[in-house]
Amino acid sequence: MHLAVIEGNEAKVKKLLKFGITTNCFDSKQRLPLHYSCKKGDLSLSSLLLECGSEVHSKDLNGLSPLSYGLSKGHTDLSTIFFE
Repeated sequence: MHLAVIEGNEAKVKKLLKFGITTNCFDSKQRLPLHYSCKKGDLSLSSLLLECGSEVHSKDLNGLSPLSYGLSKGHTDLSTIFFE
């Protein structure tokens, strides 16, 4: 799931979701796929992951949430999908 999100491959993410892969899987840095979609500023993937139950309050080893990563990269438009 992480690699598909990092690649921005929404079709692959949807296929993985269809096969039951969770959005709440952690990598070695305790980051969810949502951390990476937010870091990239990918509104579409971030919305999809949120709709599928990704944990919005999850923090990685640095204590940062997905939204924190997005905002730190200047992706302020992400806040609209987090606060709908």
